Parts: sequence; structure tokens; C-alpha cells
Amino acid sequence: MWISLKLLTVEGLQSENTEELQSHEVFIRNMSPASFKANVRRIARSVKPLILLNGLFNIRETTLVYLAQPAFVVYVSQDSIICSLIENKKTEKN
Repeated sequence: MWISLKLLTVEGLQSENTEELQSHEVFIRNMSPASFKANVRRIARSVKPLILLNGLFNIRETTLVYLAQPAFVVYVSQDSIICSLIENKKTEKN
């Protein structure tokens, strides 16, 4: 499954530069929570604890497998990695 990770760091939040977030397209063959977390940590270059969210709610491990083409914002804080699902809503024009 292909996923999109948009990486945001503490330095990026404190910077005055408003560049678009760097996006990483990652293919995960076995979409298990363990392989997902390992790939996020690899992209973030961090071994900090990972928090996986959908809005304000934790994503259950069983739900992760059924997401279709998910995209996440990954925030690397000083003591953890926060990974939040981006809603994929398409709007139709009349």
C-alpha cells in the first residue's frame, strides 16, 4: 500500500519560512502497525515513541490496515513522533 507522509519538525514550526511540507511517498508491503511505525521512524530519522492519530483520536491497529491511500502529517517533537491522518475528501464541481 502506498502512503504519503508530510514531515514537520520543531524547527519547521519555529521558522518564518512558510514552505510547503516535504512529502514522502512510501510503499509498505505489509501494512501492519509495526511496519508502519518502522517506516515513519525511518523517514523521520528518529526512534522516539510514535503516537498515531485521526484528529484527536488514536487510530486502532485494526483500522490502519483498512485505510485506502492514507496520507499523514508527521510531527517530530522533542520527546515523541506524532503522526496524524489527513482526511482524503474530494469535492466535486458542478
